[in-house]
Amino acid sequence: MRYRQALPLVMILVVMVFSCGEEETTAPPETISIASYISRVYDADYIVGQEPPPPTGEGSVTVATRDSLVGRGSTFYLRVTHGTGVEDIILSVEDAVGYYVRTAHPESSTTKIAGFLMMANQNSFTMVCRARCEDGTVLKAATQNINVLSQESVKYYISGVEGATFVEDELPEPNRGPTITNITGDSIMISGGSAELTVSTFVPAQAVIIGVPNTFGYFRLPTQDLPGDVDITIFLAQTATPGFSISFITEEFGRPEYGSIASLTPALIAVGGGDVQVSLAFSPSQDLDLHLVEPTREEIYYGYPSSSAGGWLDLDSNAACHQDHVNNENITYAQTTPPSGEYIVRVDFWESCDGGGADFRVVTVIRGDVQIYRDDFTIFDESHGGQGSGREICRFTF
Repeated sequence: MRYRQALPLVMILVVMVFSCGEEETTAPPETISIASYISRVYDADYIVGQEPPPPTGEGSVTVATRDSLVGRGSTFYLRVTHGTGVEDIILSVEDAVGYYVRTAHPESSTTKIAGFLMMANQNSFTMVCRARCEDGTVLKAATQNINVLSQESVKYYISGVEGATFVEDELPEPNRGPTITNITGDSIMISGGSAELTVSTFVPAQAVIIGVPNTFGYFRLPTQDLPGDVDITIFLAQTATPGFSISFITEEFGRPEYGSIASLTPALIAVGGGDVQVSLAFSPSQDLDLHLVEPTREEIYYGYPSSSAGGWLDLDSNAACHQDHVNNENITYAQTTPPSGEYIVRVDFWESCDGGGADFRVVTVIRGDVQIYRDDFTIFDESHGGQGSGREICRFTF
């Protein structure tokens, strides 16, 4: 009788032992890295696996985003306002380890920060910004909630369209028949570079819509000469990857009617990006050469394709008129931080491959800021030049 009465108590004790064992072996919550949210910040050092320094001073900073919504894999922009005497901006994410340190603007109370959002699954997260003063004091943090789109942003592929306005909305749904008859221009493009296209239409329209299928946001380019041809300059994002297509839609006057989508799938060449990227595009298929003179006076060009600072000519087209018809060249600092100082960009007309001249454009991407320069050569500019040759196109300071 006593054995039968004691059995339930023994079973209870066994269950309690096993239950306690399960609680003791439960794995701790997984630590989330800031890299799960932000893959890169321009011109910043990445401190791995550490908590950001706590505030030690009474002052504080303010922070604001340029875009209210940010698509996965696209670029985000912050404006951090701080007082004088600030040396670094410390960027972290709430409840994540690791942080980025970005040098503050030395002559301003505002520092602009740009970086890439990871292709993460989070719908939102909180960015935390601190400022570290020259004496080591860390000011109180400011926070900014980042709302993440459930899909990629069009800016993952197209960073901008010259003369167009960015619209935070889905691509308009076509509600009438075809209106665009032809799309001509550059069929080969490079990431971080530019493309010039001409869209032809036979109906009056007040704008052309440019977007990418299954992404959020689009660019609206007002038009004046339709029906007819519209010249469009597109800037490709550094993050763009091969295989996407560009959609073009006409917007008619005075009513919300949109023509059916006309598409172009470019042959995209993925080249290096980084804090400094300089690209050259030209037509027709001649031999033009891109030159970049660093602040150290080293000159990157076809005869000296990589510098000691890590600059690299990673795309050289139509060398000595052995034509590949890529018609693009690119210099990048994809694996390193470029040296500080003034840079000089030159373009040389090495050889005419058809006896004529060439139109060309240079695009500079400096910490996400895009500038374009256009020019042309005649047959009389042909030089077969090497180091130190070419026409100066622009200068910029990094």
